[in-house]
Amino acid sequence: MAQQLSNQRIAWFNGKFMPEGQVMIPFRDRSWKYGDGAFDMTRTFGHKVFKLKEHIDRFYRSLKYVRIDIGLSKSELTSIAEQVVTHNAALLPEGDELALVQFATPGELKTYAGTATARTTPTLVLHTYPLPWSIWATKLEHGA
Repeated sequence: MAQQLSNQRIAWFNGKFMPEGQVMIPFRDRSWKYGDGAFDMTRTFGHKVFKLKEHIDRFYRSLKYVRIDIGLSKSELTSIAEQVVTHNAALLPEGDELALVQFATPGELKTYAGTATARTTPTLVLHTYPLPWSIWATKLEHGA
């Protein structure tokens, strides 16, 4: 990952790591127009993703069902997920954890293929968000 990303959270967006604030889903993406897509979410414990293999497997089953080919193997996606989590976990306060979200859409509608910005290949994003201990402690200690 690029050095300039060392002090901010990152995401994986359509083939590259970038600051999460730079991830922009085009308004013509089928996820906006029709709700097309697949997603999966899990969390970390001790900054390790909980059941990552099972979540990757489930994500791929969903992708198959909605006929989205993200063009990556499960091992490639696993590596990307681990890199995003490792990088972002290093920025957390002591005791905090992360949620990991992976989602894919079919891309933009083919109808828009003639526009200058059309991307009719799948959109893929992996990102995290903090799970502050102060918010989750009671739920983890006593149940939700």
